[in-house]
Amino acid sequence: MDGNGVVSGTSATTFNPDGQITREQFALMMYNFAKKYLGKDVSVSTRLEDTFPDASDVSSWVGDAMTWAVEQGLITGKAVGNQRLLAPGGQASRAEAATMIMRFHKWLNGIEF
Repeated sequence: MDGNGVVSGTSATTFNPDGQITREQFALMMYNFAKKYLGKDVSVSTRLEDTFPDASDVSSWVGDAMTWAVEQGLITGKAVGNQRLLAPGGQASRAEAATMIMRFHKWLNGIEF
């Protein structure tokens, strides 16, 4: 496990550094970094269910982190047909990860996007 509290394992006994990362796991890492290293307010005030039809697919252990990432505009969902979905358990592509990092950087620096 990560001794700094930013990244945790995929189970109580497995860290899995070579594994794929999901969108919700990526959101959790940004959330933990903002909270633990930057001292940012990561409180949430909205319900994902009000915006995303697949909000119930968000794992319970990452709910606040995913909600925070959506509230900050770091994750905006994926267009699937005529819906916008979170796809929380879906793998984060390189392009999605780069976009989330860019948005995180802009959020940290107060840059509108």
